[in-house]
Amino acid sequence: MDFFNPQIHLGGLTQAPSNPVLAVQINQDKNFAFLEFRSVDETTQAMAFDGLIFQGQSLKIRRPHKCQPLPGMSENPSGYVPGIPPTLGTPPVSCGPPRPLSPPPGVVSTMVPDSAHKLFIGGLLNYLNDDQVKELLTSFEPLKAFSLVKDSATGLSKGYAFCEYVDINVTNQGRA
Repeated sequence: MDFFNPQIHLGGLTQAPSNPVLAVQINQDKNFAFLEFRSVDETTQAMAFDGLIFQGQSLKIRRPHKCQPLPGMSENPSGYVPGIPPTLGTPPVSCGPPRPLSPPPGVVSTMVPDSAHKLFIGGLLNYLNDDQVKELLTSFEPLKAFSLVKDSATGLSKGYAFCEYVDINVTNQGRA
């Protein structure tokens, strides 16, 4: 709570002056936590912090697997504007509104959605870590999203990653 509440306030993503995170349950053995928010809208806004660095690690923020868009609806709204709830004009999901499409400036999401702008990067050496690959990729343009695929048993890279650039023109150049 001490980390998320100030971050959400700084991002202007709250609906009221008090703290949006009501409770936190942390499982340190398995490296995950559950956060409880006071509203569905603030929960959705907090999804924009996927990729935020906390204690030297990039956070992976997800909804529970049972939260899916309603049939025939897209999970991603048309865009993200800080301070404006993304639920306006967005399709419903079974457990609340969908997450914002873009994280706040400077935050690289760890979830690369399937789209025409998603790039596959193959042939990577398996000893390269997330930061090293991101450093290479950001030499072209800032990243919107990045995911290095790793072996679950060893934690080593499988030699490929997915990314999306903030500027879609860079995506098109990367394909050339």
